Amino acid sequence: MPTTIDYALMECPAQAGGIRTGTLDAPQPLGGQNTRVAFIDTGAGLRYTVALDRGGDIYDATYMDCPLAYLTQNGLKPAERADGVDMAWLASWAGGLVTTCGPLHVGRPVEGGEPWQAGVHGRHHLTPAAILAVDNADPRTGKRDFTLKLRIDQTSMFGPCVETKRSISGTLGQPAIHIHDTLTNRGDTPIPEALLYHCNLGHPLLTEGTQLDIEGDIQSRWGTLLHDQDPNAFKHITAPRDDHAGAGEGGVVIQPESDAQGLAQASVINPHRKLKLTFAYHTQQLPGLTVWQHVGPAGYVCGIEPFVGPTPGPDSDGSNPRPRIQPGESRDYQLNITLT
Repeated sequence: MPTTIDYALMECPAQAGGIRTGTLDAPQPLGGQNTRVAFIDTGAGLRYTVALDRGGDIYDATYMDCPLAYLTQNGLKPAERADGVDMAWLASWAGGLVTTCGPLHVGRPVEGGEPWQAGVHGRHHLTPAAILAVDNADPRTGKRDFTLKLRIDQTSMFGPCVETKRSISGTLGQPAIHIHDTLTNRGDTPIPEALLYHCNLGHPLLTEGTQLDIEGDIQSRWGTLLHDQDPNAFKHITAPRDDHAGAGEGGVVIQPESDAQGLAQASVINPHRKLKLTFAYHTQQLPGLTVWQHVGPAGYVCGIEPFVGPTPGPDSDGSNPRPRIQPGESRDYQLNITLT
């Protein structure tokens, strides 16, 4: 049997893959009423859903026969304003392969802080995205690249006003996702730089024996990982832990190693399925990495989280040692996800 695809035998480009947009009308568990989404098929075994009403983040994803992402019982539904107050985010978050935290705050609510610090992980994931363009592949003309272009605006009278332009792109025949965000300060006062890509992996990609290939210096640990004698024990995914029931969790903050081009990688390897998922990013843009684990009897998830800004974790005070983003200034961030 031939393993290559002859695109000339496909008279409809959609047969090969690409981008489709639509609305989920079914109730739970897959989505609330009138939830806008984009379905993307790479034509290489990788299919995923973009949650347009949740900041253009990536919800479910499957490679071949293996679901990749951790999903919560909340289901995918449009956000409400109250979801950005205190800990209400936890009752709204659907999980997903990539959740964007920021762009003004990352971490727990800060009591007595700025208004944008009133909730968990900022408002990007709670803000609907506007579709700027759907540029599909057309293998009939030799065009195999596709791009979904979005804009997410976080605004307030008197500021801060932040514009995020996001492109999610890929190439037919390649099991990869490329995310490129350009964040611009549209206000007239400086804003903090706080951005974290909360990448959440679940079963069956994540299972006992799954390995993490991550290089770098451990800066801090918290939660149950504090009790591990081996600081690198987090790289070996265990069977469900009783101390991770309920809100049990642990994490590490790492200063990742990068190559000569400034590129860092974090890989998740499932030896049973002979499957490897790799996150790649530039440390000049995202100089820190958090690994968060909640491998309980029911909730079973490992988060790979490149970030810039305040150090995440339960003991973070929300301080930001990075330079602020000046009015009119833009910053770029890229995250690439590949499967092999």
